[in-house]
Amino acid sequence: MTPIALRTDVLTTADETPAAPPRPLGPAATAAGPTGPTPASPTPTALRRRTARAAAHVALALGLASAAVSLAWALGSTWLLDTVGGSIEQLALGRTPLALAVIAATVAVKVVAALLPVWAVRDGGDAVYPSARRKVVRALAWAEALVLTLYGTVMAVGGALVGVGVIEAAADADLRAIAWHAAVWDPWFAAWGLAALVALVASRDRGRAGRVRAGSPVGRTGGRRADHPIV
Repeated sequence: MTPIALRTDVLTTADETPAAPPRPLGPAATAAGPTGPTPASPTPTALRRRTARAAAHVALALGLASAAVSLAWALGSTWLLDTVGGSIEQLALGRTPLALAVIAATVAVKVVAALLPVWAVRDGGDAVYPSARRKVVRALAWAEALVLTLYGTVMAVGGALVGVGVIEAAADADLRAIAWHAAVWDPWFAAWGLAALVALVASRDRGRAGRVRAGSPVGRTGGRRADHPIV
């Protein structure tokens, strides 16, 4: 008889059975990661809200700082008053009741203007039908942002052109005050306005009154669903 050779290289026991290849992970398991859930990435809406709030608080800080300077002048301080020049310096130095009333009103307006961007990015009503108060606040904030940005930019550029000699200054012009306006005071207003603009633009999807598409479920249910497309 011919001896039969046993191939021991293919014999395996029950404990040595080759393991099946791992199955691919599904979307939920992949998102969870090998060691547990991973933090979700911020959505575009969340990023816009963070940007709006951050910009609104920058505008708040710039506005309150400007109001604090005016308040210091109203209380009798002359710190940096000569860098303003013109009628503002004369008004603060006059210390008349009318002058103090004008400065106090200026401080109050600046405080309210500083708060407007913060109020404007807050929720009011819902995404489809914002409250009437929210509409008014955002309208005022838009006006403030545009006025501050345009005023600060135009005045800063004009002062800079005077400083470099492109525009000839008047014979009695206060060149020191013009330089300070071009480098500090007017860019301050422009930065305040730009921060307010960023806050308003970033929050515009939450502050715009929704006009629902005709025949949509939102229109039929009174606007209770904010996830329907809004035009």
